[in-house]
Amino acid sequence: MDETSKVIADNEKVLYQGKPNFKAYLVSSIVGLVFAVCILSFFVFNFTNILLLTILVGVVVLASGIFLVKLAYQRTLYIITDKRVIIQSGIIGRDFKSIDYDRIQNVSVKVGIVGVIFKVGTINIFTGEMETVSTGQNTTSMQSKYDKFMYINDAYDVLKKLQTELSKRKENLV
Repeated sequence: MDETSKVIADNEKVLYQGKPNFKAYLVSSIVGLVFAVCILSFFVFNFTNILLLTILVGVVVLASGIFLVKLAYQRTLYIITDKRVIIQSGIIGRDFKSIDYDRIQNVSVKVGIVGVIFKVGTINIFTGEMETVSTGQNTTSMQSKYDKFMYINDAYDVLKKLQTELSKRKENLV
């Protein structure tokens, strides 16, 4: 569901608009869901000792998760304009994240196992933001926070478009 007309200015030119590869998006989500269902089922069975209830809970959680993943996919859209990068997401409402080119410090492509299988990549966009992560008992550390175009077909071509626009922006500033 494309609602980008609500956030794109009249004088702004869209250079790229795309969605994640559905199969890659679904497979990576299902792997996480199956892991969560296994853990939940373990606790339900140990608590109730009723195998049928455990299976029922697992099926309901897995089906609900797949439904939510499909909703999230339908509402995910990535856009590169001549002025900024826009990420549309959201399950119930519509969320937009806009990143102006002057905030972007670095862009890169990452291709993991899902990327190799489905011939997709994830574009990482670094704006200098950091986030706190827990590293164990009462310890935390800071790590880079990335905005992402996940599971993009032709990720290297999309990265080139973005790098070209970033270079133009830097040249205009000089």
